[in-house]
Amino acid sequence: MKAGLTGFAQVYGKYNTTPYDKLKLDLTYIENYSFVLDIKLMFLTFKILFQKENTEGVEKWQVTAATKENLEQIKEEEEKEMKETGK
Repeated sequence: MKAGLTGFAQVYGKYNTTPYDKLKLDLTYIENYSFVLDIKLMFLTFKILFQKENTEGVEKWQVTAATKENLEQIKEEEEKEMKETGK
């Protein structure tokens, strides 16, 4: 499959979505591929170009396509950071 202009990772992910989550989104696309899905993704891509919230990164507390293990890892990193800064 050749790379395209858009996909699940571009439409449903955010700027700072992890590579692992982008891979999961791309695999979801591959598993559900259809011409209708391609048309839907093109319209969604066009739509998000004009939405401010889709052009910004996400904060640490926001959840994207993270799995449970990713959420636990984020919590561990935050706890470690808090201990290091003394907060």
